[in-house]
Amino acid sequence: MNENINPYNCTSPDHLFMGYVRLREAMYKGFRSGNSYVIMGGRRCGKTSLLIQIEKDLKAYSTAPCHILPRRFSMQEMGSLTLDPLFEKVYNLVSHGLAVPPWQDGQPGREYQVFLRHLDNTEDALVKAYGSDWLVILLLDDLDALADEQPETRFFMNLRHLLTESRFHGHFRLVATGAGSIKRLTATGFAPLSNLRCKYVGILRERRAEELVEAGFKDRYDTETLRFLFELTGRHPFLLQGVLEKMWETEAAWTKSAIRKAARLFLREHGIFRLWANAFGSAEQVVYQSLASAPDGSLRIREIQNTIPPGLRGEIDGALTALGYHGLLEDADPDEPEIAGTLFRDWYMDQLAGEILQVFGALKDTLMRLAVDERTRQAALASMAVAEQELREPESGEQPDRQKIREAFERATDLLQSGLDSPPSLSSYLEKARALGLWLGMESDWPDRLIQGR
Repeated sequence: MNENINPYNCTSPDHLFMGYVRLREAMYKGFRSGNSYVIMGGRRCGKTSLLIQIEKDLKAYSTAPCHILPRRFSMQEMGSLTLDPLFEKVYNLVSHGLAVPPWQDGQPGREYQVFLRHLDNTEDALVKAYGSDWLVILLLDDLDALADEQPETRFFMNLRHLLTESRFHGHFRLVATGAGSIKRLTATGFAPLSNLRCKYVGILRERRAEELVEAGFKDRYDTETLRFLFELTGRHPFLLQGVLEKMWETEAAWTKSAIRKAARLFLREHGIFRLWANAFGSAEQVVYQSLASAPDGSLRIREIQNTIPPGLRGEIDGALTALGYHGLLEDADPDEPEIAGTLFRDWYMDQLAGEILQVFGALKDTLMRLAVDERTRQAALASMAVAEQELREPESGEQPDRQKIREAFERATDLLQSGLDSPPSLSSYLEKARALGLWLGMESDWPDRLIQGR
C-alpha cells in the first residue's frame, strides 16, 4: 500500500472543501442587512462542510463595522432536545470566554424569558469585550432534528422572535442546516421560521470538481476519463470524493474500468443511496423516474407534466428543488432539468425494477388462484410476461418503455378484475404497487381500487 496519506476522506466534514464562493459572499452581505438563512440539503450533500467553511470565513472576516462572533454547534451533540438545555447551549456560546454568571435553570414554560434575562445580565460584559456592535452569528447544524419534536417547536418560534422582534435582534443572525423535514418550518408566512432565507447545496461546478481531482491526482488523468468520472458521479461532492478515495487506495491507473471498480468499492461501504431514496416523496419519485427514463436524462417541464399523474403535477417545482439539493440534478437550465450522475440513476432504476417485479410476482400468484377460466388466466399471464420482459431486457435503449409496460399491465389487470370473485391479496405489496403505478403514470390509489374490485 502507498505509504503516503490518502488526501481524500469522504466522511470527514470540510475535508477538501470546494465551491460555494458566490453563495457565501451573498450571505455575508445579507448578514449586514439583518438576514438569516437555512441551508437545505440531503444527507451527505455538504451542509455541515459548508457550515464549517462559513465559520472559518467569519473568523477571518473583517470585523468593521461590527465585531462578528461565529458560534457553531450541532443538534447531534445535544443530550436532550428540550428547551432549557437548548437555550443554555446558546447562552454558553454567546458568553464564551466572558466572566459572567453561569446559566440558571428556569421555570418550565418560560425558558426563553430566562434566556433573555441572562442576556440582559451579560450585555455589559459583551460590550466591554467586543464593543456595542457585537454580532453573534449562530451556526446550527441539523436543526431539522427538532422539526418533529413537541413542544420543542416553541424553540423555532422563540428563535424567530430573537432574530426579528427582541431587543437583541440587531445582535443575532442565524445560519441553520436541514434536510426535507425543515421545509415546512420555512415554507409559508405562518411557518415558525419563515423569516429564514433558503439556500441550497448541490453539485460542484466543473472547475471546482477538477480542483478536487487535482488534490490527489494532479497530471495523472486525461480529459476522457475525467469526463467519465464526472458523468458517473454527477460531480456530487460526496460521491466524487468517495470514488477518488478508492482510486487512491487501489493505486489504479486512470481508466474507465478502474473508476467503475472504485465506484463499486465505495458503494459497498456506504448506504447513502437508500437514505436518499427513502427521503423522496411521491412527487420526487415520479419526477426522478421520468427524467431517468428519458433517453438523455433530461426533459422540459411540460414533458414531465405529461408523464406523471395529474394529482402530482402541482408538486413538480418542489420535487425538482428537493432533487437538486440532494445533488441529483444539473442546474444549468431550470426549464429543462437533467439527471446528474449515472451512478445513482442506475442504482435507483435497478431497485425500482426489482420492486416492480415483486408486484408482478404477487399479481401472477393472484391470477393463478382466481376462479377464472383458463383462457382468461393465460391471456393475463401473457400480458404480464410482455411487461416483465421489457423490464428485464428493454427492447430499445437502456431504460424500459413505460408505455409498453403500462399497456401490457393494464390488459392483465383488466382481465384480472373481470374474473374477480374476491379481492386479490396484494395488501403486503401496497407501497411497492403504488411505486409501480406512479412509474407508469397511474394515480397513486390504483392498488386500493384493484384490491377493492373497483
